[in-house]
Amino acid sequence: MTTLRDGYLLGISYLEWLKALGVASATVVGLWGLRHLIVRRLEGAASTETWVDDLFLMLARKTSRIYMLAMGITVAGLYEMSGTTLPTWLRIFTIGAFCLQLLWWANASVDFWVKHMSRTADGQPSGRASLAVVGVLIRVAVFVIVMVLALDNFGVNVTALVTGLGITGIAVALAVQNILGDLLAALAIAFDKPFTVGDEIQVGDMTGRVEKVGLKTTRLRLGTGEEVSVANAEVMKTRLINNSRTHTRMLPLTVGVSANGITGDALLALAQQCETAVSGVDGVRSAKARLQGIVDGRARIVVETVLDTPQSLVNTRPLLIAALTTAASTPERPVLGVA
Repeated sequence: MTTLRDGYLLGISYLEWLKALGVASATVVGLWGLRHLIVRRLEGAASTETWVDDLFLMLARKTSRIYMLAMGITVAGLYEMSGTTLPTWLRIFTIGAFCLQLLWWANASVDFWVKHMSRTADGQPSGRASLAVVGVLIRVAVFVIVMVLALDNFGVNVTALVTGLGITGIAVALAVQNILGDLLAALAIAFDKPFTVGDEIQVGDMTGRVEKVGLKTTRLRLGTGEEVSVANAEVMKTRLINNSRTHTRMLPLTVGVSANGITGDALLALAQQCETAVSGVDGVRSAKARLQGIVDGRARIVVETVLDTPQSLVNTRPLLIAALTTAASTPERPVLGVA
């Protein structure tokens, strides 16, 4: 009568096969139980405000049963080999299963990061679009890295491949560095929020209202009506003033009049007239005028106005200039300039 010890399959006794099956089954059941326990524990903490527990919960749920089965077979093989080198086919099988699981975890992690950062971007279209592009780039990079590691463990010489990928990566980065810079700047705008759509901002010597923040450019509507597109990277590198986030704004204007034949008291009275004139303009909270000096026969009066709404600067400035011109000019003493 043939016993389990006497019977052989593929050169291994039936008894050893049963032992290996038991070890594999115990490993799979143990991993599945550990995964189930981790999921149960983390589900209880899923209602917290932190995102770390949500990430680990997602990774635990994304651990596939196929990977657990592969780990069970690997542990059984190690048990049978008594810790010696695994057979080539089992080694390839183990590495392949681990790489597939790693790709699965990486893809799920990128999805989790994109969704988390999209909520941070407050639903801005530019932020979501930029995140989607960055997510694709990260997935491609992870796929390439995992494939290179897998090929290296399979015994393939990847030196030439890595060198080629490095040269290609440098060439591509140099070719699209401006695009990548604008893309990353769009992400910075979406998350740091120096301005949002509808804000009036000053970029360099341009002042306008933000109409759209795209992947590459930010579009401004100037007070003169033109639409100007400014590269996102340029917006972030330039000194930027957000007029919409200031409660008030001071606008100084200088009035120049001829000082010939005018007494000091008359100049002080003229300054008071200018202050009274601009105080009555809509949108002006307060005004203060002072005589700055007399140069080359021209008296200079500085009028400092505080506006209620910074957004009204474009419309209020012409009204202030007109009011000052009317208040300061006479037939005998024309205004020489307001700026």
